[in-house]
Amino acid sequence: MLTFPMPGGIRHKTVSSRLIGNFMHMARRIGIAEAEFCRLTGITADDLEARDGRLAGDKHLRMLRLAEQTPFALSDLPPSLEAIYPHYPELAALWSVSRTPRLGVVRYVEHRGLIGEVDSVILEQTQHSIRLEYVNEAGMPRSAASALSNFVLVLNILRHLLDGAPCQVEIELQHTLDVPAVDIAQHLGVRVRFNRPANRFTCASDALDTVYRLHQPLVERHLQAQVEAARQRLSRRENFYEQVYAALQARLHMPAGASDSEQALQALCRQFDVSRWTLLRRLKQDGSTFQSLWSRLRAQEAHRLLSETTMAIGDISARLGFRSQSALSRFFRANWGLSPAQFRTGHR
Repeated sequence: MLTFPMPGGIRHKTVSSRLIGNFMHMARRIGIAEAEFCRLTGITADDLEARDGRLAGDKHLRMLRLAEQTPFALSDLPPSLEAIYPHYPELAALWSVSRTPRLGVVRYVEHRGLIGEVDSVILEQTQHSIRLEYVNEAGMPRSAASALSNFVLVLNILRHLLDGAPCQVEIELQHTLDVPAVDIAQHLGVRVRFNRPANRFTCASDALDTVYRLHQPLVERHLQAQVEAARQRLSRRENFYEQVYAALQARLHMPAGASDSEQALQALCRQFDVSRWTLLRRLKQDGSTFQSLWSRLRAQEAHRLLSETTMAIGDISARLGFRSQSALSRFFRANWGLSPAQFRTGHR
């Protein structure tokens, strides 16, 4: 399993599950099959199915670490703003109809949490320039590829809204990539420099506040409302969903065992002082269900016990509330692509 220092709170930050496909595609380039990709990153069957779900921050960091072993290719970069539409239609549409180029970048910074929260972008502005600094909050040694992907997305937004107006763009990256800076610069048509003090994107233009030629105020307001509603849903989800997540995780960590899902659900209702119907309804509002959450956490705990302890598989089965060791084996294989015995042997 890929291991590295985990900053405080990173497990409670999330990214969109739609990012999984991009990282899985990169893993295939170096011969890592789907089952192995899932084993290395902690991705479960539920994560793969939940296209509109959220992925825990620690899993995203494992995907980033795995991506560091994959040679960077220019084809990994988003070729245009249009290419973002199939994955994030509301965001891409809002960016593309923003009133001015500056506003498009501001909205990118404001709403990028809908894509992911593990990293962040700091915005600085002057009358004729915009500067972004990409910060990977996990402190990973190589963040150049992630920074460049974010900067190219911003470049696409600006070029769309500038609509041919001149601009000067410079991209600075803290580390090198497998592709020479001159090749990236030629591909993007901007200046690119490696081994700089920080990951920065700078755009200078006299047209940053020029109204976009095809600006449509009614469409813009409608899309802004949709994106704001999505942000509110995410905020509610992280408040209640994360509390339920933490409570279930603590229960699964108890030495006495996890009992079964019904007893766990009853315990949650008592802990949060809500009815069964209210708890299930609130989870549904957050885009989740109790059973999917219970299944996800049991898969994670089985993974942890098999990889971090010498506990017998039969004892793990009993602790996690399975009726038999074979039931655990079927469950584990469905989530991780291997039997518990195969996983433990491979992990060692």
